[in-house]
Amino acid sequence: MKLYITPGSPYARMARIVVLERGLENRIEVITAQTRVADSPYYRINPSGRVPYLIRDDGVGMEESSVICAYLDHLDGKPVEKRIEVGCVVATAENLGDPAVKALLPPDAAK
Repeated sequence: MKLYITPGSPYARMARIVVLERGLENRIEVITAQTRVADSPYYRINPSGRVPYLIRDDGVGMEESSVICAYLDHLDGKPVEKRIEVGCVVATAENLGDPAVKALLPPDAAK
């Protein structure tokens, strides 16, 4: 599978956290997309240009971080209790991590 992200996107960060927490690094190729550039090849992959964007093994593309996180969360076959733990990590990243990370990033990192 391929997960398209941009380093400054808090939504892509959530999907990357799930990949790491669920141990999916060997199954998911994380690719930095070039967005906000008119002729970027990424628009041929995802015309909306939004990240994250997941292309599943069957070729189906998925957009929207909560949907992608839920899909990734079910791939390892672990019990629901473990999925709840990952949900808590994602919620923490949303609520606390974003301001802290943004404060550390250079001003142009969100591009």
